[in-house]
Amino acid sequence: MPRRKQNQRDTGKWVVGLTENDGDLYSLRFDRQFDLPLPGFAHQIVIDVELHDPNDNGLTTSDESDALALFDDRINDAAAGGAVLVGTLTGKAHKHHILYAMDLEWLAPWRESEQGTAYAHNFEVRIKEDSDWSLYRRMLPEAERADADRRILDQLASHGAHLDEPRNIDWYFRFPDADRARSAQQVLFDHEYRVETGERDTEWSVVASLTKTISLRYVIHMSAMLSSFALDQGGTYDGWGADVDP
Repeated sequence: MPRRKQNQRDTGKWVVGLTENDGDLYSLRFDRQFDLPLPGFAHQIVIDVELHDPNDNGLTTSDESDALALFDDRINDAAAGGAVLVGTLTGKAHKHHILYAMDLEWLAPWRESEQGTAYAHNFEVRIKEDSDWSLYRRMLPEAERADADRRILDQLASHGAHLDEPRNIDWYFRFPDADRARSAQQVLFDHEYRVETGERDTEWSVVASLTKTISLRYVIHMSAMLSSFALDQGGTYDGWGADVDP
């Protein structure tokens, strides 16, 4: 029964997955190694690249992904350690490169040289002060959630699950007290989930279950929606799991 283990963090450096916002798909790729902001890297840089040939979902094709990987390499070479690429967000025919920099002197020469490269992309550079790395800290949990969703789907497939057959799916939540757990339980019950609530150490857990077929798009939609729901209810969305056999 492949399931995300609660409170367990994978050790891989980069997390990769898909999420949804207002019906649009976004691809996330973030470096999870930064527990704290790097001292002195207070300049937040977002390089917004317009895609040449996005697919029907507004994401990159494999050919353009290869070209943009070289774009990333040229950024890193130009920054020469004065900036770190912490993640990318791709969607709606744009790829946003998110960096934190110690200085900005490398930017102008890089921009000039980049505009003269073959297969050059149109891009815009935005800079703001962000010594707390607030953008990174906001985006990383979403990327980790998307990465975990992808891993569970891969595990189900590797165990031979036929995802077009309805099966039990459990969605996990954590709440700091009984009142908020019971409030969330009632909302989920009203939306026809089967719900169990229990106390775990200093927290309260809620497990909401449905019988559904599973697809990548369904999981992306549900994870985004239930993560927002948990936040509104004062709790934390803690992933999902499903039975291999229907």
